[in-house]
Amino acid sequence: MESMTSDMDLKGKTRVGRPRRASAQSTADMMREKTRRGSRFRLESRTDIQEAVLWLEGDAGDRDALSQLGLKDRDVELSQVTEEDEENNEVQSGEKKKSCTDDPRWLPVVLFSSLLLGAAAMLTVQRRAVEKFYGQDIANYFTIFFGVLYMVTFVTMAFCCLSDPGQLDPEDGKEAPRRSHKSWQYERPLMRFDHYCRWVTNGIALRNHREFLVMLIGLQLIWVLGFLVDIGILASSWYTSRLFGLGVVVPHLIYTMTFGYFVLPIFRLHMGFVSRNELANEWKNDLFYVVHSPEHFGDQPFPVKEIEDAEIFNDLFDKFQYDRTRNPWDKGCPTNCFYFWCNPRWSGKGNW
Repeated sequence: MESMTSDMDLKGKTRVGRPRRASAQSTADMMREKTRRGSRFRLESRTDIQEAVLWLEGDAGDRDALSQLGLKDRDVELSQVTEEDEENNEVQSGEKKKSCTDDPRWLPVVLFSSLLLGAAAMLTVQRRAVEKFYGQDIANYFTIFFGVLYMVTFVTMAFCCLSDPGQLDPEDGKEAPRRSHKSWQYERPLMRFDHYCRWVTNGIALRNHREFLVMLIGLQLIWVLGFLVDIGILASSWYTSRLFGLGVVVPHLIYTMTFGYFVLPIFRLHMGFVSRNELANEWKNDLFYVVHSPEHFGDQPFPVKEIEDAEIFNDLFDKFQYDRTRNPWDKGCPTNCFYFWCNPRWSGKGNW
């Protein structure tokens, strides 16, 4: 996982150096100029990762970039959020939607509906096929396991969609903690902000990040195990010459393969971020990345966030490397995972 994520930070949107104060239009144009096409399934290069993150965040990535204009790195203060920043957010929020997938109101419905139909197929047709080929006891375990799996996934999805991601409490004063971010969705900064997910139409931060990972794990298990169940049923049908439910099993097999095509890259990305205690928002701002380019910067590794030239940035884009020494939060994979899953999230400010 470490080797995979060393080149694949979370550059969901591109920019020239640190965010600078600019108009909404010029900033959006700057991002589009640095956007390139990749394969979100292969995840072999930084360009591929950027494609996956753009698909995950949508236009909201641009909105969050605009909300950072005029803010100094991660040590933001509420007093620094100017009227110009808010106007920029409103400009982005008012942009015309171009398709169904650009309209955040539909995406959770699409995801929930597809999962609901998949659950109905698994717990009816596939369940009866399992009972027919493997017996009543196996079918009962099958029902319990997949019933719990779908239930946990639905509950965590609803939690991510409806919960407060972790706004800074008003009584905590104006100074926000490190790793916080002023999102376009909320009045106050979000503590330990990771990213905006358009599939749940909410920010992912301190108080719903863990549930988001549980949801991703559930989605990953649903498509992998669903694929194996369908293959098992088809193999048993062929071996016994007893066709059963093929009108549902075959379409469900195609559905699980398509679903996996979209879920697997996001799952891999976020497992990598957890393993090195890096937030998606930090990846997008190149906080912990360097590039080796003797031609431009000499023999020493050069911090990516200090590259000011857009052309050089684009030319070296797929050569950016993660530098663990620049990430004060990275304590090694075992400790990082322990902190993520075990640290309390309803107390404290996520400074870990």
